[in-house]
Amino acid sequence: MSNIDTVTPAPVLLKRLRQGVFSEQLAFTLATGEVCRLRPVEVSRGDAELLARWRREHREAFFSWLSPTVDDTLRWLQAYSGRANDVLFMVLGPDGTPVGQMGVYDIDFRNGRAEFGRVIRGEKAPADTMRAAVDKVLETSQTLLRLCELHLEVFENNTPAIALYRRCGFVESGKILYEMIFDEQHGVRWQPGVMDGSGAGEREHRWVLRMTKKLC
Repeated sequence: MSNIDTVTPAPVLLKRLRQGVFSEQLAFTLATGEVCRLRPVEVSRGDAELLARWRREHREAFFSWLSPTVDDTLRWLQAYSGRANDVLFMVLGPDGTPVGQMGVYDIDFRNGRAEFGRVIRGEKAPADTMRAAVDKVLETSQTLLRLCELHLEVFENNTPAIALYRRCGFVESGKILYEMIFDEQHGVRWQPGVMDGSGAGEREHRWVLRMTKKLC
């Protein structure tokens, strides 16, 4: 990313990033020569429709198995717009059509760390689009947001996602046992748990990998 701003505080740059100020710097080129782009999500019905559908179609890759409506997602986007430590990108294919999403959130500017995730390939896209998009998010996190480390958590059986993250330089840094819980309000959720013989052991469990990418 050229013309790196080393003076403006990173939280201010994040705000500008979400406003679309750095749109030209968010382009990336595939091996085929095709140019794709990241675009910060917008509080719009169009984006909400895509995000809601993709989340429903891929809900079992997440720790909350939600089936959000478009209105649910619009409300989420409105809440997201008020957060100062979060950015969610649409991945745009060569023709400008959204084909996926990914984000950086829970940003800790003081310590230079954040979580990477919310990754979905929602539509067909040229080979390597998502890998190149992850690389662009990593570059943006380092050069614009001045982060030194990103981490993520992913189900151990989600082998396509793990392969993608490894190709982008993430390495395994831990392993956590999650358990499935259910309540009427939230439905199925996964959270850290232990099989301790107290009845919780009857719940379904899955291993979750924690992966880390050092940026500086």
